[in-house]
Amino acid sequence: MQDNTQPTSMSAKYSCQECKTFLEVLQVVLDNEANEEQIEFVNEHIDNCGYCFECYEVDKTLKQTISQKIEKINTPKDLTLLIQSKISTYLAQE
Repeated sequence: MQDNTQPTSMSAKYSCQECKTFLEVLQVVLDNEANEEQIEFVNEHIDNCGYCFECYEVDKTLKQTISQKIEKINTPKDLTLLIQSKISTYLAQE
């Protein structure tokens, strides 16, 4: 009997519609921008799907590694104001 939690080939990337939805919602959850329903969906799904659990672990680890390795630099206030002004001007022209 074949284990249905792992794809058998690259063409079987998603084992079901829930996997596709999971992968669409994953970054929102990892960015701490998800609502309660999305968080609950992700947690329940990774409890039952080995493929998506591995995707979650890889993405979470990658995000943590990047955030630890990058140097945070404060943007000069005048640059921030210039960018905001240009965006406002652009949006006003639409």
